[in-house]
Amino acid sequence: MYKISVFAILVLLTVAACACTPSTGDTPVINNFSAEPPTVARGGGTTLSWRVTNATGVYIDQGIGTVARASGSTVIYPGATVNYRLTATNSSGSNTAVVTVTVGGSSYPGPTPQPISAGTQPPLVYNFWAEPSTIVRGGSTRLSWNVLGANSVRIDPAIGIVKATGSHNVTPTSSTTYTLTATSSGGNVWATEEVHVLPPTPEVPAINWFAASPSTILAGNSARLSWHTTNARQVTISGIGPVARSGTRLVAPYGTTQYILEATTATGRYQDAVTVDVVTINPAVYYQTYQVQPEYVPQLVPALPDYGSGGGGYSGADGDITPSNQDSGDSTPSPDEEQ
Repeated sequence: MYKISVFAILVLLTVAACACTPSTGDTPVINNFSAEPPTVARGGGTTLSWRVTNATGVYIDQGIGTVARASGSTVIYPGATVNYRLTATNSSGSNTAVVTVTVGGSSYPGPTPQPISAGTQPPLVYNFWAEPSTIVRGGSTRLSWNVLGANSVRIDPAIGIVKATGSHNVTPTSSTTYTLTATSSGGNVWATEEVHVLPPTPEVPAINWFAASPSTILAGNSARLSWHTTNARQVTISGIGPVARSGTRLVAPYGTTQYILEATTATGRYQDAVTVDVVTINPAVYYQTYQVQPEYVPQLVPALPDYGSGGGGYSGADGDITPSNQDSGDSTPSPDEEQ
């Protein structure tokens, strides 16, 4: 009997411990979510209250939207029996809670709004929401609403007077809370919806390719640089300067040269490099060995050493190879030569 009692106590303690522990380790805890009063007459209002811990975001559906993370309350005027769902989230997950507001003491099942005569009681903001509720700066979202029993409906900021039911596209540049105010002789009712605006994702420049063709040339010849980049605000090539984000350029370096392409944005810069190798060949040997026509011999080739006694040699200019005089004397042919 004693052993059974000890076992029963251990089981009770285990159950109690489990009941007091949140369902997941670090997920948000919804301490309270309630409506007071939970039952209202049609057109009447009730106060939703909540208290949440360990949450980075709290959202209530049915057009209420994002609310204070820790605790808060809001007055609502449901047109029919409605279930309100609160969702608390953080990086570890989410938890939800639901509260039902009964209208007219009935079990009216649907959320379809019922007509309300303007001026006899406070108007009903049946719903007011943004889709999507989070955008990237430069994007837009659509505000939609449905109001019953109002003489006038206004949305701020920057929208103004609107019809009782409608929608409107907005493009806020920063997170903005829009307030809808419905007015009748029976009173004023308002609802809010927050649109979260995120900064754009930084555009990182990419150098898709950077090449030289051919990569080895003879002195005096040229190579074609080609490149293609994306997301770059500015592109430069060393020795050339600013260039288009994608393109080609002929280069004729006098010697082996490395070209560095740099693509930059406001958030960073990237580089790539290609090398054009320049080969200098003795024009005389090049001409005799490969039998190249003189006009194809590279320009600006240094003069060859003097192989005679008169200090002559070959010099390359404008594609021609011209032998220099090998004798400093008169170049007039002798009689023997004339014969």
